[in-house]
Amino acid sequence: MSERWGEEIRHSTEEIRDLLGAIDEAEGPIHDFHLIRGQLDKIDSLVETEYGPETHFPDETD
Repeated sequence: MSERWGEEIRHSTEEIRDLLGAIDEAEGPIHDFHLIRGQLDKIDSLVETEYGPETHFPDETD
């Protein structure tokens, strides 16, 4: 895994955590879900670039 790839993942996950924190504290309509989706899409793209489109990451049941 390249250092740049790892930094991109860290940055994206930090943004998702920040957005989820803001959503958790919100008292009204939530409009930031598209930002979370965008960060998750970015992570998916990075993983696909690094490992290929058919990547399977084992979960606890594997």
